[in-house]
Amino acid sequence: MRPELKLVMAGGGTGGHLFPALALAEEFKSRDKDAQIVFMGGKGGIEEKIVPKYGYRLEVLSVEGIKRRSGLKRVKALGKAFKSTIKALMLLRAIKPDGVIGSGSYSSAPVVLAAKLLGIKTAILEQNALPGLTNKVLGKMVDRIYISFDEARPFFPVSRTIFSGNPVRKDIIRADTPRIEKNHKFSILVFGGSQGATAINTAFIDAT
Repeated sequence: MRPELKLVMAGGGTGGHLFPALALAEEFKSRDKDAQIVFMGGKGGIEEKIVPKYGYRLEVLSVEGIKRRSGLKRVKALGKAFKSTIKALMLLRAIKPDGVIGSGSYSSAPVVLAAKLLGIKTAILEQNALPGLTNKVLGKMVDRIYISFDEARPFFPVSRTIFSGNPVRKDIIRADTPRIEKNHKFSILVFGGSQGATAINTAFIDAT
């Protein structure tokens, strides 16, 4: 009998980090319906509301970003990161996953680091053309880096970086094309995320 696949998806905080991880989990489940997938994210993140709706187990870590913090706030953030890494170590020992995949944000760091300490296979997803601090650091230690834009390649080790594109959930791919009624007012949807959102919004406003 084939052994059951067990995976941990780590990250969240925003939809840009969480939804690609959900899309990847969905793909794993479509190929192996018995696969066990556990999500690990940060307390107060979007994952607390979204992940349970998809039927996945969610483990929450009390962690916060270290970037742009100084003094006592940075010491506090480092303390939370340390405690979250210890908790992740205990959870991973109990789950015994075949691999851990980080999807970005500071909440993924303790989990991926704990996996490396335990000798578990690791990978990260990078959805941006310019990687964030967490993935830049994790990219130095993980087994594989999957990028969505070729512009991100110079930030990671060449031999471990794979251009894979951005995972998309099947419910988006299957969405019906909306019908446009006669005399319907022409509309354009402009959207962007992460560090590129402001630039996109500004460019569109300037163009109108």
